[in-house]
Order: sequence, then structure tokens, then C-alpha cells
Amino acid sequence: MKFIAKRRLALCLAAFCLAALLVFGNLPRRPDGLEVRVLNIGQGDAVLFRTADACVLIDAGPNYAEEKQCADLCALGIKRIDLLILTHPDEDHIGGADLVLDRFTVELVCVAPLESDAPSHLRLLETVSATGTAMHVGRAGDSFAYGELELFLLAPAAAYADANNASIVTRVTYGETAVLLMGDAEEEAELALLADPPTPLMADLLKLGHHGANTSTSDALLDAVRPTYAAISCGYANTYGHPARRVIDALNARGIIVGRTDRDGTLIYHSDGKRLRQS
Repeated sequence: MKFIAKRRLALCLAAFCLAALLVFGNLPRRPDGLEVRVLNIGQGDAVLFRTADACVLIDAGPNYAEEKQCADLCALGIKRIDLLILTHPDEDHIGGADLVLDRFTVELVCVAPLESDAPSHLRLLETVSATGTAMHVGRAGDSFAYGELELFLLAPAAAYADANNASIVTRVTYGETAVLLMGDAEEEAELALLADPPTPLMADLLKLGHHGANTSTSDALLDAVRPTYAAISCGYANTYGHPARRVIDALNARGIIVGRTDRDGTLIYHSDGKRLRQS
């Protein structure tokens, strides 16, 4: 009887270990260093930054892709977002924000200093209020830090009538590496930033402004940033003609490695604090 009892106990322990392996062995691992994902959410923007102990999302894509975006975040094991930056109130940047707020614990939402009566913006404000999420109006000079992950808002530093030029521009650093995200800023805002940059603009990765539109990504900006990589978030066969031929030619002429979500899907980059590389 003792032998049978010991055998049953051994079988139970083996079954428990197998179950634990099946359940926990398939859990997504937290990244070593910094992981940057330019999510493939069609014609819109959503860029995820993750370290072992921090999670930041810059923009939340269009409304039609909100379920896919949330599924992608869930598949990574994300439950909590430390900071959600919404660069400006265009629907293709904030349309999925209300669902993100519903599905995940978001500690802080940072929005551009713009008023809008667009349905997606009103829905965002209602959800922020309903969830009790803290909200901050972002301006040039603001900064956030989560361990080695640091974020500096470089724009807007002035008032613009055009929502694109009023976009929040963010420089994200991790150790000695940097990522510059231009929102939908166009050449007018780029020139203002270049005239009086609050920090050095050089970055390993440039997330192009306005999905690679012809009105953004001037030669002067590229020469100041000098990125190794350029990421373009745009929809397949979009009707806007993004990215523009001029922009692609300018990137190629400088030997910048171009990633496009319409062609390549989600773009993934890693930094160990010394060097940023594309996966």
C-alpha cells in the first residue's frame, strides 16, 4: 500500500510539473534590454517600448484595428502600460486608445495640447474619465523615466492651427541608443525643431512623420538625425500614396535601412544600451 501511495504521489507530481511546463513554459518572456515594436495596424501609428520592468505605448492606431492591436499586446503578456502617449487627436493615432484603456491598466495618458470634437477624441476623454486614468497635457520639455528607459518630449513648443504640426515629438533613449518619433509633424514643425532643438536630435531609429508623406521628413531633418534605421507605419495600398517616392529616395541615398509595416509587418528592434539592431 505504501508503494502504491508513493507511486500515486510521484504520478501526481509528474502531472503537475507537466502542466506547469505547458502553462508557464509558453508564457511570453520579458525582453532583455529594450524592445521596440512598430505595430502593424494598417494606416495609423502604434509603437510599443518594453523593458524588463516598463511598458510604454506611443499612439494607439485606428479604430478599425483596435481589436488586433489589443490582441497583439495580450500575446506579449502585457497587462499594464506605464505611459500611453497620444501624439495628436487624429483618428488613425487615437482610435484604439479607448479599448486599450478598457483592456489594460494604464497608469498615465499623455495627450497633445489640442482641442478636438472628433468622435474618437470625445470617446477617449469619456474613457479616461470612466476608468479614472491620470491624464497629462504634454509639451516640449516634459520628460518621463522608467529605469534606463527615458522619454523626452521635443515638441510641440508652439501653437499650431494644423493638428499634424502640433504633434508630440518624442525622443526615447535607452543607455547610449535613441529612437526619435515624429508623430505626424510636417516640415513647418520640423524646421522649428531644427532651429532650436532642446536636446541632440541624433537617433539610431527614426519613426518617420506622417507615415512617410511628402510633406514630412525633410533633408534637413535626416541630416540632423542621421539614423541607421527608418520605420514607416502605413497601410497596404493606402489611398494617400504613403510613403512618398521622394522620402524613400532620400532614405536610400543616405544608406538608411528602411522598414515598412505595409510591406514587412510589425517591425521589431532591440537595444542592449550600446547598440540598436533590427530583428
